Amino acid sequence: MKVYCSRGDWMTTAYVHLDTCAMPRPPELHNNTEPCTDLLQCWKEALEIHDTSWEVRWTPLTHGKDKRMWIRFPQLKVDPEDPGFQEKCKTHLLAWAKTKGYPVTSSYVNPGGVTLCLASPGDVDVILSCGVTDKILGIPIPVLPARGRQVEIENVFELAITGLSDDYDLDHLHDMLRDWLEDNFELDGVTTLASTRTVMSEPEFFIFHMTTWKATCDVLSDDAHGRFEEY
Repeated sequence: MKVYCSRGDWMTTAYVHLDTCAMPRPPELHNNTEPCTDLLQCWKEALEIHDTSWEVRWTPLTHGKDKRMWIRFPQLKVDPEDPGFQEKCKTHLLAWAKTKGYPVTSSYVNPGGVTLCLASPGDVDVILSCGVTDKILGIPIPVLPARGRQVEIENVFELAITGLSDDYDLDHLHDMLRDWLEDNFELDGVTTLASTRTVMSEPEFFIFHMTTWKATCDVLSDDAHGRFEEY
């Protein structure tokens, strides 16, 4: 188990990693660096059964970058005429969360708004389901809470092509990208592309995953990068 990196003093999230040093491998596979996702899947299912109140998900590659617990208030941006506006709003939001019974592990401000990091994913979902909140004591304007900007992982080794512009026909771009992946990554004449998907809230992302770890590495290779640039 590894503790989740947090801005606050406490958190309700932890990582489960396989101890590769303790994993038995046949001699011929000692140099095989393929991740054992099947074992992680077993752990995932076992943890879900152990306590049904736990939310068990795949995590982003970089520790501490998971935004599942974040609630953003993008309307509460920097106010040039009131330098302390965001800090005051953060204080009011923390008081509001306390009265609602939403434990908060940490909070911060940036030019794009105020963010609370909650302890429970269920609380995150409840707040988001309520939509516009116009009666928070001390907050002078209605606010519309939003998730932390990230695409939740649904499949192991998911990859994403980002930066797609809505100046173009996104459906056509998705078809072109899907065709390129299907045509460029095959094994014995069968594509190694497993599936693709998009997320409505993040239209600049095209998400996909491959059938094997080797195929995933092939997509990330310098050779594939060169072919993609020529496409």
